[in-house]
Amino acid sequence: GSDFGNSLYGSCTNVTSDPANCGACGRVCPGDSDRSKAVCDYGECKLECLGRWADCNGDFTDNCETDTFGDPENCGGCGIRCDIEAGQACSSGRCVVEPCTDGEETR
Repeated sequence: GSDFGNSLYGSCTNVTSDPANCGACGRVCPGDSDRSKAVCDYGECKLECLGRWADCNGDFTDNCETDTFGDPENCGGCGIRCDIEAGQACSSGRCVVEPCTDGEETR
């Protein structure tokens, strides 16, 4: 009998880049989500954050937890802080100063 009918016999898997066999055969990286894509990077499961989301705390288990379009502590990217004391807010990933409304004095 031949073992060629067995799908595992003779198959090759790159354990450095295959999310279904990351670092070892059968080690599956967590699935994709609306915020991230699971990738295998040199045999280690990592997150590739999508769009406005980032993994600023380095915790793989809570996904890409930071909204870089609205977080003044991580505005446009991890660690980019807006000057809240000066009135800067994070809008669409950029630190901006809110305009004065009519009747307000500027300092």
